[in-house]
Amino acid sequence: MSITFFNFLLCNVFDLSKNIVQCSKGRLIDLKSIIFLSATICSFYVLRLAVAIEVVVGLYLWMALFFCYANYIIKDRNKIAFSVEVTIFYILIYSIYLIAAYSTDESYSIVKMDISNATKILLLIPVLTSLRRRDLLDDFKLSFAKTNVLILTPIAIYSLYKFYMLVNGVFLTILIYEDELVGYPKGTALLSDQNMSAYAMIIGMVSGAYWYTNEENATKRNLILLMMVPMLLSGLFSGSRRMIIVVMITIVVALSLPAYAQFRKIIKLKRFHLNIGLLKKYISIISLSFISVCICINFLVQIGIEGISSHHFRNILSRYESLITFYETLQQSRGTHFQLGMNLLNSFTTSQLVIGDGFRYISIIGAQIGEYSEDYPHNMLLSGILHGGIFNCFIIILFLYRALLLYYQNRKKCYFFFILYLYSLLMLLISSNSIFSVSVLLLLLVLPYVESNRGSIVL
Repeated sequence: MSITFFNFLLCNVFDLSKNIVQCSKGRLIDLKSIIFLSATICSFYVLRLAVAIEVVVGLYLWMALFFCYANYIIKDRNKIAFSVEVTIFYILIYSIYLIAAYSTDESYSIVKMDISNATKILLLIPVLTSLRRRDLLDDFKLSFAKTNVLILTPIAIYSLYKFYMLVNGVFLTILIYEDELVGYPKGTALLSDQNMSAYAMIIGMVSGAYWYTNEENATKRNLILLMMVPMLLSGLFSGSRRMIIVVMITIVVALSLPAYAQFRKIIKLKRFHLNIGLLKKYISIISLSFISVCICINFLVQIGIEGISSHHFRNILSRYESLITFYETLQQSRGTHFQLGMNLLNSFTTSQLVIGDGFRYISIIGAQIGEYSEDYPHNMLLSGILHGGIFNCFIIILFLYRALLLYYQNRKKCYFFFILYLYSLLMLLISSNSIFSVSVLLLLLVLPYVESNRGSIVL
């Protein structure tokens, strides 16, 4: 696995170095460098969901991408192109967000982070549009998927090691914040937010499935399945209840849809026909499940009776047991935030309801909850109304719906990213402050618009 990882990186770094040398000699830069850098930047945002990593690393990647893209535009006299529909939606929502930030007297770190995310993905739209105009968007998606798997696999293995040490009473120094164990991450999570850690592993597994279907080499396909196992286990032991829901939905859909399609074909043809492709899918699912169960059992054996009986392990189990009383659990975890947001909305005047009231709700909810100085309703649509009014919320819903519709229309070509988009909505609709809070969701929102090829603004 490590050999494959380093071979992949070395090959791409070699291509990048070669293209930079070509630029210095006045020759045209190869688009492979832009594909690699764009995919790596997007994977960097996925990685930040799982581990704490310096922002400066992303800045270096952006500088390299800007250099490559500038050379692509200048040397080859190409035009800068923006996909029309996504640009209109994006700039409209982005402008409302900036106006709300400007109209708010106090400055909030959450808002600054959202603006930073929105600006970066906005800069990525012309890059993706240029790749689509050269029919290279599929190469970007495959490179993005590969990089996700190769980066998240060692992270998942390390997270399982961290959990093993945790249940045995050993705390890793690198994860201790200011010599305090109060905020030490629970389960396999390497950050305090267990849902975001699980979300990163979901992205890794979906990326692995996408790579698997595009890989012809049988050995590499088996290796991909093997790399997906630690990501699955890391997600399951993270303590994220949403992860369990996602896994259950995935198992049901993965087993029922192909079987339903085969059943309809049998009814239509009135005879049984063995579908080799369907058989291979079931074999892959069963193989992955069997390997996961075996490794999980071995992992539990390694933890031992003392580890399983520790309060750290029981804490993870108690979170999953709370799924039995799902509604009450949801009310306890997110209900208070949502209710406070609704109380603020009910107190709005007509003008505030139309144009919003900026980001004052962040400090108000933060003060009433008392856990953090900055907090929000944990619902991007409600936050959208609070800071930008009903019109802003309507545009956000339309933006999300159009992306869903475009994914559905192109589901045969990009159904893995369609699945990832659905998972992202499930994970983030009750977590984020806005659609700009998580860069990965922004990327998944932009992709179907760019891929639909419904016209471009050329500068």
